[in-house]
Amino acid sequence: MMRFHHAGIFTLHPQRMLNFYIKKLGFKKESQTALPANTVLSLFKIKKDCRMLKLSRDEAVLEIFWFSQERIRPQLAERSPAVIGYNHLGIEVNDREQFCSRLNNKFGIRIIKISRGEHYAYFIRDPDKNLIEVRHPQKSLLSYG
Repeated sequence: MMRFHHAGIFTLHPQRMLNFYIKKLGFKKESQTALPANTVLSLFKIKKDCRMLKLSRDEAVLEIFWFSQERIRPQLAERSPAVIGYNHLGIEVNDREQFCSRLNNKFGIRIIKISRGEHYAYFIRDPDKNLIEVRHPQKSLLSYG
């Protein structure tokens, strides 16, 4: 079984995005996390700390990312315009380890395994280098971390 889990969006204008998704589309704030520069470098190829706010509505989940340092925003837009906007998709599979092992062994797909405290986040890239997070199923979409 595989199903769509979430979408990640990187923005240079977090208040504008949060206003849109919360006030206009009815999403609710679920959690906010600070991502250290090394994690951001592994994922987005930019070594800067960032923030991530998880929003949900029904079974839809969005992860909104932004850099907190005001001074790097123009530099980011010029250096990596591909980071801004829809940034990654998340999928759920029944057995993440088996799924990733099969992708790597059978198709040579590189698995990106990133430590997130007491657990790991797994990512792959499609042929156009789009990032896809591979997750275990959760009891509730609203409880994933």
